Amino acid sequence: RLNSSHLVISYAVFCLKKNRPISIIAFSFLVYTFFLMIRRPPRSTLFPYTTLFRSVRCLDRACQLRPNDYRPFLRRGYCLEALLRFDEAIESALKASELLESSNLDAMAKSQELAELCHALGHFYASASHIGRAEPDETDFSRGLTYMIKACASGAVGLDYVSCVGSMFSEREQYQLALFWYDW
Repeated sequence: RLNSSHLVISYAVFCLKKNRPISIIAFSFLVYTFFLMIRRPPRSTLFPYTTLFRSVRCLDRACQLRPNDYRPFLRRGYCLEALLRFDEAIESALKASELLESSNLDAMAKSQELAELCHALGHFYASASHIGRAEPDETDFSRGLTYMIKACASGAVGLDYVSCVGSMFSEREQYQLALFWYDW
């Protein structure tokens, strides 16, 4: 999409290439544009972060509107994990787990959703065990590993999560166990 700044910049580049003088309006607009670029970071660096905050607010509202549906709680957990708010992400995923158990899905769909939920909880606990801490927390890591192995044993898609267990051991520099899970 072209706007006035694109036209002025392209005109200025054309004038510079042809050794023609640039009009004072175009020059002042270029200076102002570069001043704005230096004064604040481009929007692309802030976009994902602000989008996550907005997503959490929208998912909070979705959780209020559909308090018996587990899906908004799980999606909210993913957004909170991306914002490094692991305790809230774990709470949200555990609430989704309670709602999934009480839902009236058929057995196959429930086992696949349970695998996804356990996979999410495994990542939330594993991330909480080492991100932002000087020493890794072993209890959170073991909880995350338990949920991740439960995800591997759940449903038809459970084997898709085996590599996640391997990467958890690889992050802890336990390469023999990581290779076992990668080869499995």
